[in-house]
Amino acid sequence: MLLKVVAVIVYLSYLLVPGLVISYLLNWRRNRFLFAYSFGVSVVVLWQVPFRLWGGEIVHWYVLVHVSYLIMLVSALVIRQIRPVQSRQLPKSRITYSTYGVVGIVVSFVVYHLTVGPYTEIPSDFWSRLGHVTDQLVVLESRYFQAVSSMRLLFDDTAYIPFLHATVSHELDVLPLNLVSSATLVTSIVFLVATYWFTLRLVAKIRINTQQKVIIACLAVVLTLVTFGVATFSYVRYYAYFPHILNATLMLAVVTFYLDYLEQVTVKFISLVSVVVLIFVMALINEQE
Repeated sequence: MLLKVVAVIVYLSYLLVPGLVISYLLNWRRNRFLFAYSFGVSVVVLWQVPFRLWGGEIVHWYVLVHVSYLIMLVSALVIRQIRPVQSRQLPKSRITYSTYGVVGIVVSFVVYHLTVGPYTEIPSDFWSRLGHVTDQLVVLESRYFQAVSSMRLLFDDTAYIPFLHATVSHELDVLPLNLVSSATLVTSIVFLVATYWFTLRLVAKIRINTQQKVIIACLAVVLTLVTFGVATFSYVRYYAYFPHILNATLMLAVVTFYLDYLEQVTVKFISLVSVVVLIFVMALINEQE
């Protein structure tokens, strides 16, 4: 059990924590969760590109990823010290009810996931995806990225996210299969919480109170969990270990940032660049979704 908890912390440290801390230091409340996730995934994926293109030692990838997190965190801290951010008072009920919604989603899904476990039925596509992770673990153990023979091969759904899973497995010195429960718990919760915040973004301008908006967002999460999928398979359950679900979460971020661009609620250039970069990251992760 302790190993699974540690694995969850490691996954969150790559995917969410740096971005959440940066947004907190800079007092970015708007789209905070989606920004944090997009930032974490982009760093992990984009730093693989030069190594997969030209080859190189994997330890250098480790260094660049963690130094990138550190530089952004230090930069945010310096900016906060130089230009103190004025805390904007938000209605207490809005903060409270929104937080309750997130907590309810996380707690409910954790209980569900611990009860039923990850989807690993034999036969299913899960096992081929686990094979991709094992392949990337071999790459890690070789300590060297092999350069691809063409630019086209950079776009490979068997590489980038499987490499993340293999990295966590390698860091904890356990087989990838033993971390499937932790990995799928994190990816599923991130997707569902992103769906929650995305829905709140969509209903933000509707003239109803905050409690009703939170209820709508929670209902959207429930319906996504029980109705969204392929044939008889729940998307969240079946694809939790696949690169697809990380891309689906990025898609929510892309649409959100594009809405900001259209509505001019943030600097248009920043929103547009974010959309372009994330679409490129999505293409690298999985061109199908």
